[in-house]
Amino acid sequence: MSTLPTPSSTDQDSPPPFWTLARLAEALEHVSARHGGAGTDEQTLAEFAADAEAQLGLLALQLTQGSYRPAPSRLIPVAKPGGGVRELLLPAVRDRIVQAALARCLADLLEPDFGEASHAYRPGHSVETALHRLQALRDGGLVFVAVCDIHHFFDSVDHRRLFSLIDDLPLERRQREQVKACVRVEVADGQGQGAWSLARGLSQGSPLSPVLANLFLMAFDAACARAGLALVRYADDCVLACASEAEAQSALAFAADTLTSIGLALNTRKSRLASFAEGFEFLGAFCGAEGQLGERPGEAACLPPTADPAHGAAAADDERPPSHGHRPRLRTLYLLENGAVLNKEGERFIVARHGDVLLQVPMMRIDQIMVFGNVQITTPALHDCLERGIPVMLLSGRGRFFGVIDPLDARSVPLQRAQFALESDEPARLALARPLIAGKILNCRTFLGRLARARQTNMDAPLAALKSAAQAAGQAADLEILRGIEGAAARAYFAAWQTVLPAKWQFAGRNRQPPTDPVNALLSYGYTIVFYNVLALVRARGLNTHVGVLHDVRPGHPALASDLMEEFRAPVVDAVVMHLVFDGKLKPGDFSWPETPGQPCLMADGSRKHFIHLLEQKLNTTVSHAGQRLDYRRWMDMQVLQYAAALRTPGLPYVPFAIR
Repeated sequence: MSTLPTPSSTDQDSPPPFWTLARLAEALEHVSARHGGAGTDEQTLAEFAADAEAQLGLLALQLTQGSYRPAPSRLIPVAKPGGGVRELLLPAVRDRIVQAALARCLADLLEPDFGEASHAYRPGHSVETALHRLQALRDGGLVFVAVCDIHHFFDSVDHRRLFSLIDDLPLERRQREQVKACVRVEVADGQGQGAWSLARGLSQGSPLSPVLANLFLMAFDAACARAGLALVRYADDCVLACASEAEAQSALAFAADTLTSIGLALNTRKSRLASFAEGFEFLGAFCGAEGQLGERPGEAACLPPTADPAHGAAAADDERPPSHGHRPRLRTLYLLENGAVLNKEGERFIVARHGDVLLQVPMMRIDQIMVFGNVQITTPALHDCLERGIPVMLLSGRGRFFGVIDPLDARSVPLQRAQFALESDEPARLALARPLIAGKILNCRTFLGRLARARQTNMDAPLAALKSAAQAAGQAADLEILRGIEGAAARAYFAAWQTVLPAKWQFAGRNRQPPTDPVNALLSYGYTIVFYNVLALVRARGLNTHVGVLHDVRPGHPALASDLMEEFRAPVVDAVVMHLVFDGKLKPGDFSWPETPGQPCLMADGSRKHFIHLLEQKLNTTVSHAGQRLDYRRWMDMQVLQYAAALRTPGLPYVPFAIR
């Protein structure tokens, strides 16, 4: 006897039941195509499919009779690529089938009401259609954008508001209640000790959540349309295209207010103003002023700072996007002039001294600020830095680090646990430290070989010594031996410098704390800047800056930044220093030599600014490694990410950055 209700002869003209075997079988195909594990009932897709006819028949009956109840969903933490954890909820197979069927029904019902702004989770729409829409707006003369990110959108959806929207849909009452039951899903605690109901948000992992997300954001889409704003939205990622920067600022404020009215909030750290002229990232694609969005322009070096270095302040990019397709990984505002004041007016940073404006730069173009010496920062400017996640690093005029001001951030707890566990595991530390130092030595060797060819100097002996040192570093028996190999390699490397540097520079080898000659002064200053660039990237990826593998933990020393900068000393800083020495634009007379032993050799202000200008150009230069061409800052970020991956996955090798 069939388990499905059979209509009698008196109801042949009645509408067919919603929950049919055909509808559920189609939903099963959808769920099967996406695979997925078992839910809390431990039933797998294979087990359900092996008895599909009976399983679907029973499910149809329960749904039609109103006796269906979803099982608790399994909570699954998933690591985010950039650090942190996303919590997914995995429903049971039978529940995924029900949710997939309801999602298809809602999508068909709502599709005519979705506007041209919405491009996610819709048939015939995709990331590509969103980019095509944005490109059309650009080509129509809208040159500025407000990039909007909704703060924790899927976790923030208010159920009361959502249920009110569901109640307004032309569905049978039972279907509406089934949709709500799927939204209010119970969540297993993972220990078999019970479950709790989801009181807010949409479960990430449910087939029903995407269409409900679009339903919830229809009010936002409509409000933007009524206001005459050109919106492109993909789920909770939005861009509002505008004709001017002022309009973009107003659009960003409008988006914030509108989201507040529906119980959501704008993510102020990720939302920003941008322009096609500058270029920006949206949905993983580069959006520039020319060509098809998503296409990367031809590769070339990034561009120098905007400001005249003589002004004592420099922003580390200009009005144009980098020609290799990325904006610089970190755009730095250097504040060098004693007595200067950093303030804000609207959406711009203003650098002034004695009432004279030295520099104006949009806040959206700055990722970090490095303050050298006696420079003041007003409270409003500092507040905006904290709100936007712009770290402010405080250093002495000579480059000694005092501290960093940045907002509280949710760091990756599992990642930092792995760091602290590594601290007491010397074999694991050694496995990561070896390639770091071997990579550093090999880069020194490569640079020295280039220098020997350029200066037509025989350096066969130091080159052979560095090759042997790199091999020894890769096989070092412990950290102390590794440190000894590194020290010996550094002495051989800088001894070779003495054979090419003119005598007037008085370079007798590497010295620091303090540097006593111009070359060492340049090296120390350059290493300081690279160090704090690496430090910012390490912090951004959720790593604890003080726990490294080669350098021991000690108060006030970000050991991990010291570790991860090693590979970049020679190709970045050393290359710029040698360029300055030999191009004739910088002379020993541009430095204040120490009058007594123990005093530092100091760069003049003009020398510092010229050096920073060239160092920024170098950091923004593209270079090939591992089959890719990226600028040096992005390679630094890639190495930080690779280090984090090695921490998460014990045994995963760390491959050093190497120039050829």
